[in-house]
Amino acid sequence: MKMNQVADPYSLSFLLTGWQWGPFPLLVFLFSVASIYLYLKGYSLQRAKKHRWPLGRVISFIAGIVSLDIALQSSIAYLVNINFVAHIVQHLLLMIVAPALLALSNPSTMILQTAPKKYRQMWSRVLHSPAFVAVTNPITTWFTYYGLMWGFYNSSLIKTAMDQMFIMDIFNVAFFFASTCFWWPLISKDPITHFKMNYGFKLLTLGIGVPFESFLGVAIMSRKTTLAPMYSLAQIHAGGELLWIISEVVIFIGIVPVFIDWIRAEERKARRIDRELYGESVETGDAVSG
Repeated sequence: MKMNQVADPYSLSFLLTGWQWGPFPLLVFLFSVASIYLYLKGYSLQRAKKHRWPLGRVISFIAGIVSLDIALQSSIAYLVNINFVAHIVQHLLLMIVAPALLALSNPSTMILQTAPKKYRQMWSRVLHSPAFVAVTNPITTWFTYYGLMWGFYNSSLIKTAMDQMFIMDIFNVAFFFASTCFWWPLISKDPITHFKMNYGFKLLTLGIGVPFESFLGVAIMSRKTTLAPMYSLAQIHAGGELLWIISEVVIFIGIVPVFIDWIRAEERKARRIDRELYGESVETGDAVSG
């Protein structure tokens, strides 16, 4: 898909209003609107049933969907064609920001609790299907998540994709899907049907990503040639630096809640063991001391 030329793509006016309305961006927009509508409908049903559903999850879902739409429909989707920094911004939105926010919103639980019976059964079959088990295996998701990044930015794939934008659209969908499978078991409260990860493995998975992201960012920053003809070498270096800095910060932010959840889980485990050993006296003592 070839974009129409814009007089000043870096003007504030275009950055705020330069939304794309080709077939793929339009499809993304319709998906975004439908997803937010269905999630809010589910939230209304939760409230009607007097079920507790934190508002923070709703905000997280909307923010995640908006991040996805911004990545693929806003002026960023245009600037990707002429500026590598915009390409990296789109990459970060698709592979870190949107998937992580959506994982925090517990969409699977929302479907299983509020969707009509037919759709609950369909989603349950998906969760238990061999294909889903395979793609959500932690080892598979790790190699897919990091392998896609490494292969794309260290081969001719990026040039091919930028020459044929429909291929880039396919890659973007693959990036988002792989990232959703990566972040979901790490930070979501959704019950994971298979391969439930303990906290140590979660921290290890995120920790391994720190040197990997650093190495990828530095490798891009150190290039002597451009990755694709439409990008200048200065843009390549700036994009590599952005990838290195932002991804490291975000992964560190991801480690913090996992570590906090681990501490809280250990505290709950300790209290449960105390109750089993000493019975109600522990609870009574806690109440008196409080």
